[in-house]
Formats: sequence, C-alpha cells, structure tokens
Amino acid sequence: MRRPVALASGAYLILVCVAIGADKPKSDLDAMQGKWKVTAVEMGGRQFPPEFIRDKETIVVIEGDKRTETVKGRADPIRAIVKLDPSKTPKQIDLVDAEPEQGKPAEVTVGIYEIQGDTLKECIARGGADRPKEFKGADKNTMYRVLTRIKP
Repeated sequence: MRRPVALASGAYLILVCVAIGADKPKSDLDAMQGKWKVTAVEMGGRQFPPEFIRDKETIVVIEGDKRTETVKGRADPIRAIVKLDPSKTPKQIDLVDAEPEQGKPAEVTVGIYEIQGDTLKECIARGGADRPKEFKGADKNTMYRVLTRIKP
C-alpha cells in the first residue's frame, strides 16, 4: 500500500516542479517584456527627488527586442533595439537607436543591467561615455535608474 502512495506523491512533486519552472522566463529579454515605470534616478552623484521623477514620468515598454521610452512633456518617444549580453559581469545592455537621423549610423548607448522579478536596474553611459562598471550615477555621463514593472 505504501508503494502506490509514494509513486503518486513523487509524480505530484514532479508536476509541481514542472509547473513552477514553466512560469520562469527563458531569458533576460523575456523577463523584460512589458511595461515599466522609472521609480528612481541617480546622475552626477545625486538622487533625483521623487517630485522630479513624478513630474517627468517615464514609461518604458519592451516588446520583443524593441524598446519605447516615453517621457511626460516630451513630444517624441525614444525608440531603440535592445541587445543583451547576460554572460558578462555585470550583465551588459546596448540600446541601438531605432530611428537614426537620415544618412547617419544608428547610435549605440551602452550600459549594464540587473533584472529580478518586477525590478529592472540599469546604468547607462550617456554621450558616448564608456560602459559603466557599477550601478551608480557617479558623474554627469552615467545615469542609474530603477524601473518597476507596471502590472496590467
């Protein structure tokens, strides 16, 4: 009698493990899919105040490898193609301008990222600066942001 119960329990445990694993994203890009809101910004060695972040509300939408960033009060969204290298430490992100000026090559903005559940951290080099090595907006050419997933 114990053997059928043990087999049934084992089969149940396997099904639960498979079901839990089915919800995990296959890649970091899969995990980034959806709508995000910028909730913290650091640049030039200072944290931006919450009222500034609220007034300049920034929403990032990632669909496939396409990223659209809209900033409250700005007419045109920023569009980019996302390229990730999760094999590096820290993990690397490149944002390739999806709408370069006519006759000019697409600009590539380099950075690092970390994603855990509904929190995405990114540190981006601005103005052609070198890729950041840590999650800090220590100077005017490095912007560190924390984004929180917007749930439907």
